[in-house]
Amino acid sequence: MEKSFGIWSREFTPDYTPAMCGFNRFIDYAKADFVGREAALLDRDTEPVHKLVSLEIDSSDADAWGYEPIWYKDELAGFVTSGAYGHTVEKSLALAYLKTQFLESSKLELSVHIVDKRVPTTIMSEAAYDPRGLRMRS
Repeated sequence: MEKSFGIWSREFTPDYTPAMCGFNRFIDYAKADFVGREAALLDRDTEPVHKLVSLEIDSSDADAWGYEPIWYKDELAGFVTSGAYGHTVEKSLALAYLKTQFLESSKLELSVHIVDKRVPTTIMSEAAYDPRGLRMRS
């Protein structure tokens, strides 16, 4: 969670396109012919409804686990796919699919519904721990 690494079956499934989860950087769109090329080009040229983001949740007594709704005021803004407490950074963290319209500003007052209440959350611009991967390369 602290590295913002997603996993298959939560953040990466056939339900989420490469543009939604950030895997489009691994597609060689210039390659002349590959299985699914037409769908990949359509995905590249269409703005996705949701995108995968990392969240810091201002919770002290419970953490997100998965499928909790994310709110902007009273509008459903997305949903959590995975969540846990980051012991190294001492923060409650989550990965989530957020509607792209809410990605414009990291200053939005978003909240995640955990257990029986909404708790404030913010979009993180990078991983909570070792965002440049220097520790993995040392």
